[in-house]
Amino acid sequence: MQKRKGLRLLAVIVALAMVIGFMPAAVRANEGTITVFVSFEGYNLGHGFYVEPTAVTVPVGASAWDASVAALEEAGIEFELNAWGFLDRIFGIHPGYVNLPEYITIDLEDSSDDGSIGAMDYTPYSGWMITVNHFQTPVGADGFIVLSGDVIRWHFSVQGWGADLGLSGHFAPLYEHADKTELIRGLFAEDANAEAIDAVLEVIINPLASDEDVNDAFAALELPLAEVDLTELLAAIEDAQARERETYVPADAQWDPPQWGMLQMALDAASVVADNPYATELAVAGATERLTRALAGLVPVEVEDDDDDCEDCEDETYNGGENEVTARPIDNVTVHVINGVEVVRFRDVALEYGYIGTLVWDGANRMVSIEGVLSFIIGEHGSFIHNNRTYMPVENAASLFE
Repeated sequence: MQKRKGLRLLAVIVALAMVIGFMPAAVRANEGTITVFVSFEGYNLGHGFYVEPTAVTVPVGASAWDASVAALEEAGIEFELNAWGFLDRIFGIHPGYVNLPEYITIDLEDSSDDGSIGAMDYTPYSGWMITVNHFQTPVGADGFIVLSGDVIRWHFSVQGWGADLGLSGHFAPLYEHADKTELIRGLFAEDANAEAIDAVLEVIINPLASDEDVNDAFAALELPLAEVDLTELLAAIEDAQARERETYVPADAQWDPPQWGMLQMALDAASVVADNPYATELAVAGATERLTRALAGLVPVEVEDDDDDCEDCEDETYNGGENEVTARPIDNVTVHVINGVEVVRFRDVALEYGYIGTLVWDGANRMVSIEGVLSFIIGEHGSFIHNNRTYMPVENAASLFE
């Protein structure tokens, strides 16, 4: 029997692992519905839980936002959205004090005085951020379809647009946040040790809890052992690792690049599950399904015979600000020349995030902006990181090729 310990992403050996396994009673929903777990947390203000992990039953195909609304309504908590449809503010949850954790390194400003907590409170970078199974979603909560057993956590961030979540994101994390997905699922297991619940909740809400702390808390739940088959998960991981942007495109053009973000998130999450000695049958099934769906959203590029000397292959010149920008089509992509540096256009689109202009891809998993990305951030930091890609103003493009 292949052990999980030391498992690598490129493993091709079919494995069965002896792991902690259970099916939370709450997940055994009626046909046509699923159960997920939702929490709202204020650890970055020293507040603890606003809403403790809650089992919510939603229809199959529901979004993370649907589940989140259900949890808030069940708790009798009011909220409001901003003009773009994102969670902006939650009312009646402020305990009346702030006790900043040690990793918050900025001074806080004033907040609202009505007992609510929302965007722009305390700092210009604050707001509600969502993770599903320990990863930030590449699309908004309303566009992210949940699966049975998903763990949805809403975190109130005050520094670095999520740097205080302790996860990779826009900026470098301020600390490393241990993965508590299985621990949260374990709370809802039928045979979980009830006497350990309070201690487990303390570990979950502690952002600085170590992996060892999480493992000890999980062990305290005294859950039974079961065998979990990794065959399909490992096959999906291997397939995902083989996908390249040059040979696959989103089946729906409107989902480029979010579809690639979905694939990367699903692959990262699946890899964590495959390497986790405490992953459950539910976790393996969910990770496999999400990765399989992400793979299905990408289709092979249709290769056409192109004549480089065709009459329609004229160079294109467009507004690049102060930079000299031209473009020419070749092999189904467009090669751009920016101040003498060749790059490949990733996509010209104002994404739903609202802060990305015209982008080009340099072929090394980095982006270069022609029109500027978050100019006020660029001016202060010189670059911007999103979905593990570094965005830079066009004047720095040449440095990417040195």
